[in-house]
Amino acid sequence: MLNFSKEKELSLDTWRKLVLQRANYKCQTWFCSRTAIAHHKFPTILGGKNILSNGKALCRSHHGKAHQKIRKRYQKEYGGLIRNRHLVVCKETHEAISYLALKWNITITEVTRRLIAKFVEEYREEVE
Repeated sequence: MLNFSKEKELSLDTWRKLVLQRANYKCQTWFCSRTAIAHHKFPTILGGKNILSNGKALCRSHHGKAHQKIRKRYQKEYGGLIRNRHLVVCKETHEAISYLALKWNITITEVTRRLIAKFVEEYREEVE
């Protein structure tokens, strides 16, 4: 289980260096020994922190696959994509969010925040 509350958050450069040193600069995926880059298990765009327990060394190929899995799941469940740290939604999803905002008497931003919070909660359970 990832415990985000007890670890000290590091600068991004320090975090990368320590994550890679811990793995001897090699991918931590089974049977892969390629040179690695640092990967956040729980993405920073969804609230992940620069702490060691949230880091894993992955080669570029496995790193891309990890992020692709997150994007596919988000698109399937919520009709949106995360691109360059921004949420991109289709027209139908935007209409549904607008409807919920009117129904719940809250802003579109608040509806989006609640949907992302639900996704984050489910994703955190998977990672832990």
